[in-house]
Amino acid sequence: MESVLQDQINALSDLHSKLNAIRQIPAGLLRRPILANKDIFSGAPVHSVKADFEQLKEVGDVVRSDIVQKALVGAQERIEADGTHLDTNYRRDNRKRRASEFVRSTDAAPSPESPKPYVPADRTRTSFFRAQDAEPAPVLYAEGLVQYAREFNKTQETCRLHIWEKTRDRREDKPRMLRFSIPDVLVAYLSLGYSSSDKAAIVHLVTVFGPREKKPPHSQSEFGVFQQVSQEIAKMMQTQERVLVGDMVGLLCCYEDLFYEPCAECGRLLSVEGHSPPVVRIWRGGRREARHVRCTGE
Repeated sequence: MESVLQDQINALSDLHSKLNAIRQIPAGLLRRPILANKDIFSGAPVHSVKADFEQLKEVGDVVRSDIVQKALVGAQERIEADGTHLDTNYRRDNRKRRASEFVRSTDAAPSPESPKPYVPADRTRTSFFRAQDAEPAPVLYAEGLVQYAREFNKTQETCRLHIWEKTRDRREDKPRMLRFSIPDVLVAYLSLGYSSSDKAAIVHLVTVFGPREKKPPHSQSEFGVFQQVSQEIAKMMQTQERVLVGDMVGLLCCYEDLFYEPCAECGRLLSVEGHSPPVVRIWRGGRREARHVRCTGE
């Protein structure tokens, strides 16, 4: 166990070093000609843009590797299980709290030069995973996922859900991946974790692919529309404290009409800017609507 943990720490440390290295690439691109491979004065070879992109690709491969993905999931689980609630922004938050207490104690109005406080947008009129007055999906546990998938497949005409494993001979006690599919529409892989408080199965990440793409779950689709769906689902998940399996499966079922349901706001199937279908699904007015990214404003 200790050796596995040390390997994960080494993998994340190596990734951190690589990320620090590629942060210098954008500034370097601005300082040198894109097409030049030699210095125009001395004729000496210079670092090429192609090498920069190869370095970026290498970092992307590292991020998608199994050991890094397992290390990230393990780190997240350890953070959730940590009872100390350590926060790297403690000092900043403490200063902000002391400043706000001083303003309240002196009853002093902020000066005109003071930045206005951030007021979060009112999101009470919209929801992503269920109607506002609907109950959350039932909590599922590791031992009940297989039965849940079987019952789900019996009630669906097109959508399918399966436990995904690297090899059929290897079945984990706690499944780490679900495969959701809609024929001729999409395939989605749901990366799972388990809550430290009640052991519930929760969704950490969803990656969407085309129905005929043969790519591993931790990679990325080659098609822009499926990349957008993955990105929008990630944004939806950030609005929730945790996402249960049933809620995510219910959301994915709504993408059955991805390529023929027009946007509820503009009435178009393809967006004007990106020529992509509505990839956002939200509950509004008691029903789920399809919307383009630019048509989701209140």
